[in-house]
Amino acid sequence: MELGFALQGSSCKPSSSTSELSQRRATTYRPLCSASEVAESTLEPQESLSTPVIVLETNPTAMDPGPRHHMIRRSFEEFLSSEKELELAASRPPVGRGKKKDKENQSWYARKVLLSLSSGLSNLTAPEKHPSIIVIGQLFLLTLAWSFYLVLLLKESIPLPFYLAIRIRNDPTTFTLVLTLISTAISALSSLMLSLSIRYAANYYLLRRSLKVYTLGSTIKMLNNSVIFDPLHPSWTFITLGVMIAVGTQTAGWSALMTPVPIITETPVKGLEVEITDNPSNAMYFTESELNVKFNRPETGSLPSLMFSGFNGLTVQSGQPTMTNLNGWNFLNTTAGVLPPVLPILIRDPISPDQVKILNTSSQNSSTWSIPIFSLTSKHPLPQGFATNLVIHDHQGFTADVSCSGSGIQVDIPPLNYTNQIITIPNPDPYLMSSFMQAYEFSRICGNTTHRSNVFYVLDNSPDIDNSPDMCIGLACPIESEKIGPTANNIIIYMPNALHAISCNISTQVTVVEVDYNNTATPKVLSVRQNAWSNNLSDFIITELERLFWYSQRTESNDIFDLFSQSDLFAIGPVSSLEAFIKGFIEYTISNLRGSLPPEQAIWGFANHIQPPAQVHQIAGTYYTSTIGFGRRSLIALLPITVVGVASLCILSFILFKKRRDNRVHNLQNLDLLKPLSEEPHLQLTPDTSITPKGLDGESYKPERGVEIFDVGDPFHLLAVASAGGIAGTFGDKFSEIGIKMGHAIRVKLGRVDEEGGTGRVGLVHA
Repeated sequence: MELGFALQGSSCKPSSSTSELSQRRATTYRPLCSASEVAESTLEPQESLSTPVIVLETNPTAMDPGPRHHMIRRSFEEFLSSEKELELAASRPPVGRGKKKDKENQSWYARKVLLSLSSGLSNLTAPEKHPSIIVIGQLFLLTLAWSFYLVLLLKESIPLPFYLAIRIRNDPTTFTLVLTLISTAISALSSLMLSLSIRYAANYYLLRRSLKVYTLGSTIKMLNNSVIFDPLHPSWTFITLGVMIAVGTQTAGWSALMTPVPIITETPVKGLEVEITDNPSNAMYFTESELNVKFNRPETGSLPSLMFSGFNGLTVQSGQPTMTNLNGWNFLNTTAGVLPPVLPILIRDPISPDQVKILNTSSQNSSTWSIPIFSLTSKHPLPQGFATNLVIHDHQGFTADVSCSGSGIQVDIPPLNYTNQIITIPNPDPYLMSSFMQAYEFSRICGNTTHRSNVFYVLDNSPDIDNSPDMCIGLACPIESEKIGPTANNIIIYMPNALHAISCNISTQVTVVEVDYNNTATPKVLSVRQNAWSNNLSDFIITELERLFWYSQRTESNDIFDLFSQSDLFAIGPVSSLEAFIKGFIEYTISNLRGSLPPEQAIWGFANHIQPPAQVHQIAGTYYTSTIGFGRRSLIALLPITVVGVASLCILSFILFKKRRDNRVHNLQNLDLLKPLSEEPHLQLTPDTSITPKGLDGESYKPERGVEIFDVGDPFHLLAVASAGGIAGTFGDKFSEIGIKMGHAIRVKLGRVDEEGGTGRVGLVHA
């Protein structure tokens, strides 16, 4: 093997003595200067050689027919490996001791370890191992994504552990950051495998076929996530744009797939409340003490809570909704006669399933347990989560149909009339005369019966004149029933001296109400029961109406009717306004009454889960708990993930198929060449070399092993093969845009640059 050398200076000098040259039988020198200069330089003494020898090139054309008759040529892989060895050898650990030397030794060993790791990683990610990496990686990611989607599709939701849900709710920013980083890392792996498949395809065409210069450059741009805007090649514009969008949206797809969402869990519950339509129950609960319920009445001049509830009912007609607060729950316009369940255990945030056991223990014995639900149980354990809502589907509520007229009251004219009577009041002193008082008996006929309901009032003037006294009169008709005893479904009230005398007919009805206990509960009447209230409950309503009007009456005015007549909000006739007012007032009154029941009466016998008596109404509902977890996902989240994965596998499968076809053709040709000549020449197979892809040096399918590690995505590999000079002049004599475009159509491949004997270095050559 010949070594060419040059000296730093004006003359050419060998780097060894004559005796040394004679010992190297297989080595001759090809000088870069003239023969005379070489001769002169060899005659000079060796001591005059003061400059080092620089080896420029190797030419194996001249060989000594000795033991080294065959030429050993370093491959591309061996060249890269030797470069790393030289780099490592250049920084040998220094000899000696001391702090400085120790630090240098540690640095050298650290570099050695890193270099070893990088070498192992390079071997693992070598181009020949790319197919295995692509198949395993993309199939794993696709299986992971689609399995997660199908599991959510079948199970609907997977809640996270509750402690983790609390952390996510309290610190969503950090969680979003971590999730985005994980999604970005997974997307980067998928994008890497897509680029490996593209590089594998480009390597195949450069090694075994050829590529246009424009295709090679566009592929490199695509690997760098660049978009090509070229009107002459619109296909590459769409390809690079699609690749960039698919790769870029993978992070969004993985984030959408893995981001937890609020999950609402529905748990059926059932409970008990007071059955106020039962007459024995009413006799027990609505005693005289309950008829004197003390309502919240602020200082003089303010509307009490009962009066305000009436105005809330009136806002239904005016289209201006207002809120009524009862037991911590907000009701829109009216309470519908229900009492909201105050469940301090259930509405805690957060709640664990074990905490609900308190409902059947200490809470039932608490003096503050004045709620309609005395037992709340579920066949299923309440899930851990944040309490969201409670819906009772069959609350026992009520409503009232109110019909008022301004006709006032007439003598002996039904439905409500009065008679004037003189009542004699005897004097306890027999020697003194008895006194006389004028009384008015108000009465009504109840239905088709002869039963009359009367009440006596002592008045100064007749109730049908303008200056009649301030009063509120109401009469309810009891109706006998074999099932529930005496009840009353109709009340007539009379209110004189309120703008003008008004009489109202009130018909109450028990209802079944569905209440959604959310931030704003809107009762919805589902059905109406056709039985009536008990007599004593009707008396309670009349009493509260009378108390309300007495409370609102002033010396020269009435708070209720003054608001009706003065506010533009209630631009409705006083009669129709009063109907809505009374309806809302009555519904709130009964809700308030239910909340005032003594807890020891309401829950007796239920603490030990005894069969509820007839005066207890069973209700059912749904308890909603929210937490954080994984819910059903849309297929659009899987679109970029699937596109990138399938594209990688398709590109790889196509190249592997072509490689297998090439190998099969090559094997068939080799078999044909080994067959003996046939006696019939027209039957002998002749290999078709036109379809045989050629490797380096024209050898089919046998590129040297070093070239197999070539990676078109590695810029250093590209610089190495482009600097060989095999495509010199492809883009013209000088650098210009026109010359570059003219070279786009030229096809190139990896080959050996032609030199002496055709054994030049590997580089890009013309196809």
